[in-house]
Formats: sequence, C-alpha cells, structure tokens
Amino acid sequence: MKRIQRKRSKGWRMPENTKYVGRPGKWGNPIALRGNSIMINVSHRRKTLDPWVFYQFGNIDHALRIYSMILDGYQFINPDLKYWSDKFKEYDWNELKDKDFACWCRLDEPCHADILIKKIYEKQGTNAAEELAEKIMSSAMGTFNQYSTETRQMKDGYKDEIARVKKEAVKALTAFAASEIERLHGILKSKTK
Repeated sequence: MKRIQRKRSKGWRMPENTKYVGRPGKWGNPIALRGNSIMINVSHRRKTLDPWVFYQFGNIDHALRIYSMILDGYQFINPDLKYWSDKFKEYDWNELKDKDFACWCRLDEPCHADILIKKIYEKQGTNAAEELAEKIMSSAMGTFNQYSTETRQMKDGYKDEIARVKKEAVKALTAFAASEIERLHGILKSKTK
C-alpha cells in the first residue's frame, strides 16, 4: 500500500489497483485546512451554501488528528464531526484492502491517505496475525497427523519414542507460532508509527 499523487497532466493515468481517496469521493477527508482554519464539510445538512464551515484554528497535524479520530469512531460532541464518525463506521474497509491510494496532495506533504494506510495496516494486523497463527497450527496438526500415521505402521518398541518426538514437535511448532505472531505484531506496530 502506498500513496500516489493524482495529476491532471496530459497522458497521466491512475495505476491499476489504485483507489481514489480524495474529495469528493467516499473516502475523501471531510476536514479541510484553509490557512490556519480547520473546516468541516457539512454538505450532508447544507445543500445550497458553501459546504465548508469553520471548526477551529489549527495546522495540518491538528486536521489529520481529527480525521484519525473520525476513522477510529470517536464520539464527538460536535454534530458534524459525529455525523462523519458515524458515517465512516458504515463503510466497508475491505474495499481498500491491498490497494494503493490516489489523492491530490503532494507526496512530500502530510495527507489523509497516510492516515488511511495506517488504519488499514492496524486493521489488517490483527487479521494477519490470526491468519498466520491458523496456518502454523494447521501445519502443526498436519505434522502431528503424519506422525500418527507413521506411528501405527511402526513396531510396538518404537511407539513411545515416536510419541515423545511427536509431543516435542508440537511444542516446538507452537513456540514457533507464538514467536512469529510476536514478530508480526512488532513489524505492524513499527509500520503504523
């Protein structure tokens, strides 16, 4: 996942597997910065006038922090921010999975798409760790079943030794699964910082 700057230059095409997340799209930031004023999009309740109303003074970091809180489902007192927080809860985050994001912001400047990428990694982190654990446990059970089949085919004198080795293999695979999950969580935490 990465951010791509959308352009109007002749011949420019949005790359494949890229989702536009700018305004006025569904994933566009309902928070805007005009000078040192943070504005909220209130088009849901204001159809004829300028859809942007003043919220507070601030900078790009403040605006992105508010957007992050919206994505986290923070319960705002301000009815317009609450509207957007509730609205983003309804969206299907799976449509962003494994996509690059296109926005008009310059790549060397902070952008709400960076916040979206961070949130996607956070959401996928939990799922990825669970999927990895399931794959490792499935592999461990396959190994266990393979040893069980081999054990039945061996003479009685070797059954105890095979059972001991089997238990050690399951312990080792379980420990490996736990360490891989820890490692994956560490990687995901470092990517979301």
